[in-house]
Amino acid sequence: MGPSPEWMVRHTLTPGDLRGLRVEPVKSSDVMEDYSIFMNISWILRADGFPVELNTLYFIGAHNIPNANMNEDGPSMAVNFTSPERIKKTSSPTSTLLPPTKVLVVYPSEICFHHTVCYFTEFLQNHCRSEVILEKWQKKKIAEMGPVQWLTTQKKAADRVIFLLSNDVNTMCDGTCGKSEGSARENSQDLFPLAFTLFCSDLRSQTHLHKYVVVYFSEADTRDDYSALGICPTYHLMKDVTAFRKELFHIKQHVPVGRRLQACHNSCSSL
Repeated sequence: MGPSPEWMVRHTLTPGDLRGLRVEPVKSSDVMEDYSIFMNISWILRADGFPVELNTLYFIGAHNIPNANMNEDGPSMAVNFTSPERIKKTSSPTSTLLPPTKVLVVYPSEICFHHTVCYFTEFLQNHCRSEVILEKWQKKKIAEMGPVQWLTTQKKAADRVIFLLSNDVNTMCDGTCGKSEGSARENSQDLFPLAFTLFCSDLRSQTHLHKYVVVYFSEADTRDDYSALGICPTYHLMKDVTAFRKELFHIKQHVPVGRRLQACHNSCSSL
């Protein structure tokens, strides 16, 4: 019979992305000789952008579904929210909370997903107020849309595209975590060469140049294969963390575009 008609209705307002997924180890007892280790798992679900009327009382309820067992009440919470009578105008830009920055992170296959990409993603979410787009989180969409269309769509949606070009030297990764048979890295398609080719053409454009940032976790120079990215702002974390955060928050003063475009023309033409 197919799915219920309600599932086929497309809604303009939908719950936001999952954010802030955390896993913390917890001991079952303070006694050192006899204890077990458990995982506490938590996450945040955002639902942003709902319009409101001024001076209006709203009832907001949240329910965890489905229920654990039949005929039981599921966990739920509710709050009342009264919108302000008027919006106060202010001349201080620091008093306004800016919306999260949407970031698309692309990286070559030699970058460790578990020890570097996930660590960098957590840093962006928890310290840079960023919503992160990763290809490993959207495999179904990539299969449905095709990699070219998916990359094009995500590039338009993102405020920043970050090229992550080196592993985190402070992790315990021995280089084998993604090489085992059946691993996530082995089974996934490497979109970086395609992303690099698609996005490189933007580096000649004054309109799109501001989107692109290069990040290293070491002092390595840009590889010859990626010399076209030399036109982009480059940061070495965590040494340049303050400047990097300012770049994401649109505070950094940009290098004159004329010099960037000339350098990009020279490097992209050699590809």
